[in-house]
Amino acid sequence: MNKRLIQRAALIAVMAVGTVIGGSAQVKTVGLTHNGTGYTTNSYFERPPSWAVGTFRGVNRKYSLNVELRISESGLVTRSTWKRDAEGNADDTVEGSWQNGEIVFVADRYRVERSGNGFSTVKVNDRNDSTDFRRTFGGGGGFPGDGGGNGGGGNAQRPPSWAVGVFRGSNRKYNLDVEINVSERGKATRVTWKRGTDRERPDSVDGVWRDGQLVFGGDKYNVSRSGSGLYTVKENDREDTTDLRRSGSGGGGGNGGGGSGDSRPPSWAVGTFRGRNDKYRLDVELRISRNGTVDRYIWNNDNKPDSERGKWDNDEIVFGKDRYLIYKSGNGIKTQKKGDSSDSTDLRRR
Repeated sequence: MNKRLIQRAALIAVMAVGTVIGGSAQVKTVGLTHNGTGYTTNSYFERPPSWAVGTFRGVNRKYSLNVELRISESGLVTRSTWKRDAEGNADDTVEGSWQNGEIVFVADRYRVERSGNGFSTVKVNDRNDSTDFRRTFGGGGGFPGDGGGNGGGGNAQRPPSWAVGVFRGSNRKYNLDVEINVSERGKATRVTWKRGTDRERPDSVDGVWRDGQLVFGGDKYNVSRSGSGLYTVKENDREDTTDLRRSGSGGGGGNGGGGSGDSRPPSWAVGTFRGRNDKYRLDVELRISRNGTVDRYIWNNDNKPDSERGKWDNDEIVFGKDRYLIYKSGNGIKTQKKGDSSDSTDLRRR
C-alpha cells in the first residue's frame, strides 16, 4: 500500500469515529496515526510564527475541557484534552498541523488570533467552540479563568514553615526569572518572566503544596530546603531546576508574604494608572505615591467610584487582607491577586 492510500485510509478511519473536541461520552477524539515511515494524515505543514510556537494551555468552556496545545517550529500541532475536574493526565490526544494561519485537525479548522503571551482559537463555522490559551512554563501550568487549573487550590496541604513565603530565583533551562509565593494553607502562585527584563509580560499560574511537592497544573516539582530558600526539581525532568532565595525579611505569616519588606515602590510604579478588571468587568484607577501609599478607585454602574487606601509592601500592593502582585507592563502596570490568577487588571499610566 503506497503512502497516499495509507493517509486516505487513516483519514477515513478518524472521520468515521469523530473528531469533535467534546460531545457524548461515546465519541472519542482519535489521534492521527503515524505509519511506519512517520507520516501522519495531516501531510501539509507550514511554519507558524514564533509567537505561536511552544506549549499553551487553556479552557474550552463549551465542552468543559482543559486543553493543551504543543506547536512545533515545523508546524506539527498536538492537542491533548481532559475534563476540568480531573488530574492532568490527557484523556484524548490528536495531531494536526498549522496551515494558512489556522490549526487543522483532519476535518476541523480553527482560526488563531494572538492574545498577549498566548492566543485564542475559534472553530470555523462554530463560534461557541473557542479557547483562550496562555503560554506555559516548561510545558506545564494552570488554566485561564480556572483559579489555577488542576491543583489551583483543591487538595492543598499545609507546607512546613521553611517553605512558606515569597521566593525568587532563575530557571536556566528556560532562561526565565521565577517568583513563587507559598501560603500557610498550601496555596502557591508562580510567576515567570524572561531573564534580564523588568517583569515585562509575566506569566502567572496558581498551584498547591501537596505531599512535599509543588503542583502546577499537571506538573509536579520536588522541593528541598536550601539555606533560607528552596530548590525545586521537576518530576521526570532533572534539568528543569530552580534555585530560589527567600524574598523579604522572614517567612510565613498571613498570606505567605515575606515580612514587612520594602515600603517604597520603584519609579516605574509611581503615578496614576487606569485600567479594567477582567474578572469583575470594572474600571479601576490606582494612585501610587513615592512614600508607598496606594489609593484605589473602582467605578460601578452608577459612575460613583468606591475608594480604598492601601500600601506598597515588598513589591506587592496590600488592601486589607488582600495582596496583589504587581508587574511592569510597557508604560503601565499589571496587578494580580494572590491565589486568584483570574483577578487581574492591566493599567495604563495617565
